[in-house]
Amino acid sequence: MSESENTPKAEVVVNKEEKSKKSSKEKVEKEERIRAPRTGRIIVRNLGFDIGQKHLQSHFQQFGSILEINIPSKSGNEKLNRGFGFIEYNSKDEA
Repeated sequence: MSESENTPKAEVVVNKEEKSKKSSKEKVEKEERIRAPRTGRIIVRNLGFDIGQKHLQSHFQQFGSILEINIPSKSGNEKLNRGFGFIEYNSKDEA
């Protein structure tokens, strides 16, 4: 085999290593969130399918400091949500 044929394979290996590092980092972050003491987390149901994070934040920030908003999207379409979302506040009292 010539060197030009080996080069793309080397790039593929590097890309696989990068993906592995990213997925490992994501797993560690997820485990840290699971182990961390829960703050005030609520679920919001019956959302319109076009509702986004900015809309929820503008409506719910009046109740307290928001740490995270998670709105799962439909597979294959990032613009449409699944009709529910999670809002995590700094404390249980705010939630």
